Amino acid sequence: MKPFSLLYLLLALTKPAAAQQAGIGQQLFQKKCGVDRIPLPLGKFGRDFPGLFQQISVMDARPDTSRIGIVRTSRTGQNEVRFHSSVSEQLTGYLNAAYSRPAGRYQLLIVLKDLWISFPDSFEVKAYFELNIRFRVEAYLKKTDGYGPLIRFDTTMTRLRGLAISSIATDQIRELFDIFMGQVTAADLDRDRGLVSYQQIDSFNRAQFSDPIDTATRLVKGVYASVDEFRDNAPSILNYIIDKDPSGKPQLNVADENGKMYFNHTAWGFCDGNQVYVMMDGNLFPVFTVGHQFYVMGAKEYRQKTRRVGYSNGTIVPIGSIVGMGAYFGASATAGVDVAGGTTRTLRIFRIDPVTGKVTE
Repeated sequence: MKPFSLLYLLLALTKPAAAQQAGIGQQLFQKKCGVDRIPLPLGKFGRDFPGLFQQISVMDARPDTSRIGIVRTSRTGQNEVRFHSSVSEQLTGYLNAAYSRPAGRYQLLIVLKDLWISFPDSFEVKAYFELNIRFRVEAYLKKTDGYGPLIRFDTTMTRLRGLAISSIATDQIRELFDIFMGQVTAADLDRDRGLVSYQQIDSFNRAQFSDPIDTATRLVKGVYASVDEFRDNAPSILNYIIDKDPSGKPQLNVADENGKMYFNHTAWGFCDGNQVYVMMDGNLFPVFTVGHQFYVMGAKEYRQKTRRVGYSNGTIVPIGSIVGMGAYFGASATAGVDVAGGTTRTLRIFRIDPVTGKVTE
């Protein structure tokens, strides 16, 4: 990578979240991750489905509409999980092939609120894989002058085992939609319902991305005591110091009620006015966005020689050091960052859960 390109990426990443240029977060995924592509063949699904629906449409209302998960391929490697085409396009094609019929009387709109595939936090890559799948959808029945809310479906599948990520995901996604479509057919499709427009449905779903942190042109400097303060772009702890511990590692110190500074590892995160960091095991790692989804380039473990270690006494890994050490680029992205003599952290991409604010894959 040319020095100019490296500088451009670094400068773009240090802009406030709402001002990041399109595609920067996608570049990080491309440099850091491989790709698992998920097919959706018909198989057994939809064969005996009643001829109710002439057409099925899909609205992808998730924060990040590019991918459907992140999984580990090794101790250091990761793959992003994607369909072969856009999520709305592939799901629309699959659902119409499986569940629509030319003679159907109804038209259905499915709003995809969440579809995310990840490993359990405790899972280590073995001879088989274990996946968690988060799945949340809504169905609307299309009428002449609007859409009637039909049903909601919300579930999480855990510890799904198999020999290949793609085969587990393919089977379970089709199974989840089959269960969902079975519930749709069980609903009273002819009951009168209050109608809303497509624009209202779209606007309602976009409203979830209107937190101050999503729309901010200026990030407020300070320490976030909670994820709500992060969402509100309103850190409550303004009396703090970033200094170094006796070993030379940067650490976050905040003032107690008497004004005395102490090392803090329980805050949700920190903002220096340009870049947001989230706290993970007492260490601060940089946050970046794709669409309206917040991600973290961070670590939950570090290694000293051949021994794995858990919690460490506070480290801030700035974007500058990550980029400068090549952690975002090519195979070297898995090498880790030196945080103390002989100690390295394995950097991975994590996701900030849109509901809980927890950092997970």
